[in-house]
Amino acid sequence: MAIKRLQNIAYRISLSWWMFLIPSLAALAIAALTVNVHAVRAAIANPVKGLKCE
Repeated sequence: MAIKRLQNIAYRISLSWWMFLIPSLAALAIAALTVNVHAVRAAIANPVKGLKCE
């Protein structure tokens, strides 16, 4: 019954596969960039300076 109601809606849109692929790839790219930036910062940081603070 709910499916028949949805088919009669005046303003319907069609969803394509690329509408899910592009945001997924964008989120994955942002996550990878964030992890890489933190990894590079940790690799460059001076461990002696970090130990002095603790």
